[in-house]
Amino acid sequence: MIGEMFQGQLVSTSHVHVNEDVFMKFSIKHICTLPSQSFLRSLELELGNDTIQSNFKEPVLWKSLVFDTSDWEYNHFKILFDVVEFEASLVAIKVKQVVKPGEVFFEYVLEFLKDVEKENDSTFIKSYFKVKDMNEEMKMVPIDFDIEITLIRDRANKVDMSDEIESDREELA
Repeated sequence: MIGEMFQGQLVSTSHVHVNEDVFMKFSIKHICTLPSQSFLRSLELELGNDTIQSNFKEPVLWKSLVFDTSDWEYNHFKILFDVVEFEASLVAIKVKQVVKPGEVFFEYVLEFLKDVEKENDSTFIKSYFKVKDMNEEMKMVPIDFDIEITLIRDRANKVDMSDEIESDREELA
């Protein structure tokens, strides 16, 4: 995840008011079908945090969980989404275990906040939000884009989103 290219989709966008400020909240979804769930391992190593991977020890007995990252000391990232680059704060990581006959995989949704840039945000959303294309079976399927996320260590945690994250947790329950 950190410093490595991965595939993902822009799956939600909204505007969030925090005090007097307005931010764009957006979510990137990544589906990992590998048997070893190491998608978050690079984040854990970069931050010196060893609590994330312990949740993935076999057998995984949960269906979904949320990591509130809004109060982490370092949660600010440079994001390269296809060819668009910007900075944003990671406020939550939502993980869902999907069990289907003969397969188990994990969906990761990374929720970010960024400063509003009216013209650039509009182009970003129009270009990447829920973009679909026809597959070989003639079905419309979401397109995955190349994404790279790099930690920015010299930015202080800028926004307290704990109330926003708490309401998201209640929605999941």
